[in-house]
Amino acid sequence: MHNPLTNALGGIGRRARKHWRLTGVASAVLVLTGGLGIAVGAIPDSNDGVIHACYQEPGLVQPPPGTLRVIDAQAGQKCAPNETPLSWNQTGPAGPAGPKGATGATGATGATGATGPAGPTGATGATGPAGPTGPAGPTGATGATGPAGPVHQVTGVVNPDCTLQASPPASIVTATQVSSGMCTLTFPQAEFTDVPVLLLTPIGGANPNFIAEGENSDGTWYATYQFSAGPTLVNFIASQITR
Repeated sequence: MHNPLTNALGGIGRRARKHWRLTGVASAVLVLTGGLGIAVGAIPDSNDGVIHACYQEPGLVQPPPGTLRVIDAQAGQKCAPNETPLSWNQTGPAGPAGPKGATGATGATGATGATGPAGPTGATGATGPAGPTGPAGPTGATGATGPAGPVHQVTGVVNPDCTLQASPPASIVTATQVSSGMCTLTFPQAEFTDVPVLLLTPIGGANPNFIAEGENSDGTWYATYQFSAGPTLVNFIASQITR
C-alpha cells in the first residue's frame, strides 16, 4: 500500500536518502509545529476534530521533498497542486469492546421508603363462630312498682243468727256463730291468697266493737266480728288486691 509519509522520510534516491532523512523529518516537525502555533483555534476542525495537512512528494524541487505542513481547512486553506492532501483525527477509532467484567459486590441496603397510601377496604369476611357464654352480670336495680291489679271481692249478707243469705255460695265463704252476737266468716285459700280485708256495714244497728282476722291451721282465712248491741244483720265486703 502506498504511504506518502514513508516515501518522504525515505528521500528521492538511494544516495540522497540518508542526506534527506533527518532534514526531511526536521522540516516536517518544524512546519507542523509552526502550523499549530499559527492556527490553534481552527486546528483541528472545531466541528469534527479532523487535522488537515499537505505532503510534498519526493522528487520535486520546491518545496523540499518530504515536507509535511498542517493547514487550516476550516479557514479556507488548501494544498498546492504539487502537494498531496492528508487528514486524520486526534482521537483514533474506537477499539473493540472488551470482555464483560466480573459482577460487583452487592451494595448496601437502601433506606426504607415512605409509607404508601392506604389501599381500598377489602370485602367483609365470613362471620366467625359464636364465642362462649360470658359470666352472669350483677343483679340489676329493683324496678318501679307496677300499677295495682284488679281488686278481688266477695260480698254477702250475714243474718243476726250468723247464717248467710242466698249469696255468695258456701264454696266461697261460710258463716259460723261463735256466741250470741259474734260470728266468724271463713274463706278458702283458693279464693284468697292472703288474709282478706273485711268491711262490715250493719243494717239498722251500731258498728261492730270487735274484729279479728287470721289464718286457720288448715290454711283457710277467717274474720271474726262481734256487735255489743247483740245480733245484727250485716252487709260484708271481703277484698284482696291480688289473688
